[in-house]
Amino acid sequence: MAPLLLLFFLLVTISCGGGDNPTDTDSGDTAPLTVIQSANIPELIHLGPSIKLSNGDILLGGATSSNAVIYRSTNNGDTWNLLATLGSGGSGDPVMGITQLASGKIFAGTNAGNMYSSNDEVSWIALSNTPGIGGSGAKFSSIANRIYIIASTALHYSDDDGATWSTISNVANNYTSLLAVTPSKHIVVGCCSGGPSQTEISIAHHDTLSFSSNLLGLADLMQRPRAAVVRNDGSLLVIGGRFKTWESTDYSSTQYLSQAVVEEVFVHSGIKVSNTIIASTSSILNGAQLYISNNDGSTFTESGITGYLFDKMLELDSSTILGFEMLSYDGNHPTNIYKITIN
Repeated sequence: MAPLLLLFFLLVTISCGGGDNPTDTDSGDTAPLTVIQSANIPELIHLGPSIKLSNGDILLGGATSSNAVIYRSTNNGDTWNLLATLGSGGSGDPVMGITQLASGKIFAGTNAGNMYSSNDEVSWIALSNTPGIGGSGAKFSSIANRIYIIASTALHYSDDDGATWSTISNVANNYTSLLAVTPSKHIVVGCCSGGPSQTEISIAHHDTLSFSSNLLGLADLMQRPRAAVVRNDGSLLVIGGRFKTWESTDYSSTQYLSQAVVEEVFVHSGIKVSNTIIASTSSILNGAQLYISNNDGSTFTESGITGYLFDKMLELDSSTILGFEMLSYDGNHPTNIYKITIN
């Protein structure tokens, strides 16, 4: 890791130790968001993906000091129990992806291999024919009964529960930071192309898998795309690490949107719930802060909620989000889980 990048994360970590939940004292108005801690998992030292299943359970992947693991909550994130141990690689081989097919089967991936469960997450079976995993590890998503995996430097997909795989090369690389699917059945991949030199967003429809890739100018690892949301008019909004944003109205070409947000703010995660887009950010000057947009990402403003740094966010319902926070990856801070309510 470059010295300046390391210094940035150390300063952000120091400035993000526990948050406030203020109101606007000038006007007396309630803050636009309310953040309340609901749980923590101190043994989880590497934070992975989360997913809400069709039965309402929430799964959270990651790693303890010795194993790749999945935790489960059956009460919207209030309590968590260890559900499965998927390997003994520890924080070097955490669970990197979880997805559920329309059939109900659940797939999970680690750097060491991929597994599936077809009996309510009780037991897990290793996939014997798995795409080569390495580099950035596996990132899972799915549309209907097709599994998508970002593994190493390519996008892989399977239509037969992982028995056989097809590969689309040159869509992702070792700096891939985003794999998302939309209600319109588009797949969105965001990465830095050719090393960290170019930001790249690739989009294709599930039925054709004919990807249109857009090189979007010079980048560094911190500028990689971090989130993709669908706006009210159906267009796609992609949010990058340095609070750069891009839009696609036709899901082929991608255009840069100028922003009033200063470039020194770094976006860790983003999500849209109802008509509100929330971005979890950090900066050397202001520490961790939540930004919001109520105009479909045309502008973002400070919410007044500071001190919370969410690596991941997950929608619970039309007004509630789970925020997963890990202040460092060295085991000294537990995984804290918060409920974020849109007021």
